[in-house]
Amino acid sequence: MRPLLSNSRSSQSLRWTLGFGLMLLVGLSSSMVWAFAGSVPVWTRRAGDYTNARRPLPLNKRSIHVATTAQVAQSLYDVQYKKTMHYRGIFLSQLLKKYKIPKGVDTALLRFRNGMVVPYPLIMLRAPILPVFVAFSRWSNSQKQWLNTFPLVSKKTPYFYRDIRPIRFRANKVVVSRSWHPSVKGKLSKEFSVWRHVDSLQGIELVNGAAYERQFAVANTSREKRGAVWFRQSCQFCHGARDVGASYGWDFVTPMPIYKYRRSARLYLHIKFRTKDAARKGLMMPALRSMTMKEASFLWNWLRAIATRKMNPYQPNAKKIPKSPSPW
Repeated sequence: MRPLLSNSRSSQSLRWTLGFGLMLLVGLSSSMVWAFAGSVPVWTRRAGDYTNARRPLPLNKRSIHVATTAQVAQSLYDVQYKKTMHYRGIFLSQLLKKYKIPKGVDTALLRFRNGMVVPYPLIMLRAPILPVFVAFSRWSNSQKQWLNTFPLVSKKTPYFYRDIRPIRFRANKVVVSRSWHPSVKGKLSKEFSVWRHVDSLQGIELVNGAAYERQFAVANTSREKRGAVWFRQSCQFCHGARDVGASYGWDFVTPMPIYKYRRSARLYLHIKFRTKDAARKGLMMPALRSMTMKEASFLWNWLRAIATRKMNPYQPNAKKIPKSPSPW
C-alpha cells in the first residue's frame, strides 16, 4: 500500500505543479507583450513596358519578416476608425531599413489587397510629416489580449441599408493619424482622403517617382494637362490605365475606354454625386463635391488622350516630366 500511496501523492503533486504552471502562463499572457509576427514583400520596379502581358520581373524582391521582437506597441489615432487604438507593429521607416534601397529610387508605392496604390515619397521618412504604421495586431479591451483581427470599416448609409462591401483587413492594417496626402492638394484635400479607403498592405514597390508618373504623361493640350492633374490628385489611387497603376476601380482604357462610356457631363454627375443606396449596391467611389463641370471636361479630355495614345514605358533614367499647371 505504501508504494501506491507514494505514487498517488507523486501524481497529485505533479498535477498541482502542472496546474500552477498553467495558471502562471495564463497570468503572464495578460501582462506580457504577446503579438503576431508578419511579413511584407518589398521589391524594386524594373525598367520596361508595363502595358504588355509579359511584364518585367521585379528586382530584388524580398519578403521582409517582422518578428514580434522587432515590433513596438503604439497608441495611435486611426483615421479609418476615427478614434485612438492600441496596436503592435512597425513604422514604415523601420520596415524599409531592412531593405537596401537603390539609388534613384525616391518613392514607395504602397500596394494594398483591394488594388489601391498609394505613392509615398521617401523623403517623408526623414521627418514625422506623415508617419505610416503597419500594425499586425491590436489590443482588445473586452478580451484583454492582442488580436490579429481588425474591425470592418463600413461606409455611411441610411439606417435601413447596409454596406455590402465594407473594408476588410487581413494579416495587417496600415494606420495613419492624418487624412492628408501630399498628392491631394487644394480644395480636394478638404473632402478626399485616400487613407480612409485602404485595407491591408500587400507589398511595397520602390520606384523613381517621376518615371512612374511619366507612364501616364500623354497630355499635349492645356485641357488634357489640367485633366492629368485631376488624375494624379484623386484618380490614381484607385484607377489605372492599360493595367498600369491601381486596380481598385475600373481601368480607364481596358476593356472599354471610359471616355466612350461617359461623356464629360455624365462623368461630372458620376464623380460629384453619390446615390443614397450606393453602399447597398456595392459602389465604392466617394463623391467629390468640389468638382465643377469645367474640371470634369478637363478630366474627360485626358481620359480620351490616355485611351488613344501610346503610354510610356517605365524608364528611371529618362528626363523628368514637365510640371503640369494646377487647375486651382
